[in-house]
Amino acid sequence: MESTRLPFLCFETSYVEYRLLALDYWAGTMIDGRFKWSASGEEVSQRHGVLKNDVAKLVRLAATAVNRDVRCADCGSPQELSSRSTLTTRVYGEYAARPA
Repeated sequence: MESTRLPFLCFETSYVEYRLLALDYWAGTMIDGRFKWSASGEEVSQRHGVLKNDVAKLVRLAATAVNRDVRCADCGSPQELSSRSTLTTRVYGEYAARPA
């Protein structure tokens, strides 16, 4: 099951710059039934003045992203997303599609 909504972000820092980076990184919309990111990693890097290789690391420091559409079959916890590509994965480890 692919997600149909944006990830939920739990912010881990009070630094506004990192929060904005995380919001920009995870921004996207559904277009014709497919999820489309608002900006590429390169574009996010340029907008925020950080190295492209550091974007994902800084985003993970700023916020934990979860996919509320995919839950653990055992405990019901939402799927934590380690990167944007995991949002569009159909099956993820021990997680199974289960309504939120």
